[in-house]
Amino acid sequence: MPERKIIWFDITEIKGWDGHFTGIQRVVFSIGNELVGDPALDVRLCRYDRRRNIFVRSDYAFIEPQYDEPLRNQLDQGKKPTATDYVRKFIGTALPASLKKRIKAVTSFNTWPFVSIGQPVKFLKSDILFIPGAFWTGSLGPLTEMKKHNKPRVFTIMYDMVPVLMPQFCVKVTVSDFKKEIKKAANLVDNWLAISENTKKDLITYAEKEKLSIPKSTIEVIRLGSDINTKGSIKSPFKKSNRPRDFVLFVSTVEARKNQQLVYQAVKRAEELRIDIPTIVLVGKHGWHSDDIASVLKQDKTLRGKIIWLEDADDRALRWLYKRCMFTIYPSVYEGWGLPIAESLAYGKFAIASSASSIPEVAGDLIEYFSPYSVDEFLNKMSLFYSDQDALRVRTSQLKKFIQPSWTNTAQVISTLIKKK
Repeated sequence: MPERKIIWFDITEIKGWDGHFTGIQRVVFSIGNELVGDPALDVRLCRYDRRRNIFVRSDYAFIEPQYDEPLRNQLDQGKKPTATDYVRKFIGTALPASLKKRIKAVTSFNTWPFVSIGQPVKFLKSDILFIPGAFWTGSLGPLTEMKKHNKPRVFTIMYDMVPVLMPQFCVKVTVSDFKKEIKKAANLVDNWLAISENTKKDLITYAEKEKLSIPKSTIEVIRLGSDINTKGSIKSPFKKSNRPRDFVLFVSTVEARKNQQLVYQAVKRAEELRIDIPTIVLVGKHGWHSDDIASVLKQDKTLRGKIIWLEDADDRALRWLYKRCMFTIYPSVYEGWGLPIAESLAYGKFAIASSASSIPEVAGDLIEYFSPYSVDEFLNKMSLFYSDQDALRVRTSQLKKFIQPSWTNTAQVISTLIKKK
């Protein structure tokens, strides 16, 4: 009887994460939640213990209760509760939220002997290790020795090649780490899952340039889901007294690559030319190289009522914003995919977006594009769809053609690929 294949799903990316998930964290949780719920797969959870340089069995003891889904509730198969399990249960249910937050802040660094708990994973040759997070942050460390014994088979997700293609948008340590780790990954990763055709092309081009051993046959393209967590009722992030009447939505981390600077310049140009534009609601936390634009957005008093920045909107608020916005904008200079565009279309909201990199793959001809370097082009299109309601209505009606990818679909594709290996 053939040995059953175990898929070890790495949750290092979201272990100790504080608050709701965004970006890569959302992808890791959403895919993992679906895979754990698949009865045809034997999925177990693990995380990278940096202090001991090993993978250990894990659970979801420190994940926010709003994510009360199969992945959070999964217990390692055949494992009896240990003293550690009871400690985690106590931390999760009996301690005040403020103290839990402090514990999470400490444990996320994996520096205390108390934190380095968990049974080491003993990988078999038939096992698969799926690293869905940022592999370049160090989790490949223990694989070098294991690969000498041809175990386990490694899957990872390639989100984008920004650190090597556009290093000006990253911090220096990320650029150096990415270059070092992708060389290591070329010899350790068996299967790459690129989140767009553009990302696959960029990976192939870089591998050829740097003479890395990443055969084209090992790269598959997957499409990310666009459904947002729908637990609980939607909730407005505004008080009734200051809700904007007409607004467009821009969902993105605030950083140079996402191009909030273009939006700011367009608003100032509209003011100068006396062009009517809607209020712009920006949803996103601080990211890389964001100090300058963050300071401008907060200190320019003329922006009141024109740009509203929400730094900590959760999924409930995000759903409220998607449902009530006129349309969305997305001026990013470079993307591995462009999840906010897919989310916008899934909510039946038209978008105007940058024509760069992978973004046209998301929506095809269903949305309007502009150069991420042209203030005038962006301003004109935003003004057009704000002032011409008929034009907006016509373009919005065409969104019925959009086939919404779900996280279930994404996980099914990955599951099929895993079963083939």
